Amino acid sequence: MSILMKNPNFLIPDEPTNDLDIDTLNVLEEFLTNYSGVLMIVSHDRYLLDKLTEQLFIVEEKGHVRIYNGNYSSYRLEQEDQKQQDRADKTAVTSTVNSPSAPKNKLSFKQQKEMDTLESDIATLEDQIKDLNKKLNSGIDNTTIVETAKKITDLTNDRTKKRCAG
Repeated sequence: MSILMKNPNFLIPDEPTNDLDIDTLNVLEEFLTNYSGVLMIVSHDRYLLDKLTEQLFIVEEKGHVRIYNGNYSSYRLEQEDQKQQDRADKTAVTSTVNSPSAPKNKLSFKQQKEMDTLESDIATLEDQIKDLNKKLNSGIDNTTIVETAKKITDLTNDRTKKRCAG
């Protein structure tokens, strides 16, 4: 507790909500919500993660770390959407193989032009996000971290909108 009184600019609480009563949880949540420094939380508490996070570092197979810009709920929704898309792609491949003469919807000129540019737009956005993530990992000051994280969030939202449009 004495460390918190010194007002540090970087905290890494590991499972901070374990074994706390409701009152203490509320105090901790309020403190962390109002905390102005960098906060890296290690937790299984989904509610806390949703409330306090803007970026996730997800440890995947073989120790690979994936950076996701957003909270835990949006990450889970994206995972579910990806699973559904994978299932739909498998179904589409199967139905295409089973009925090769299925009629195709023709796109208008404007829609076709937009579709042609979507892939390059998405690739450009992904490159920009990758560059900004490298910048975040290169040890920059707090102000730059916040600005860079905001840019990454904006670019991720743009990329998601373009993917949904495609």
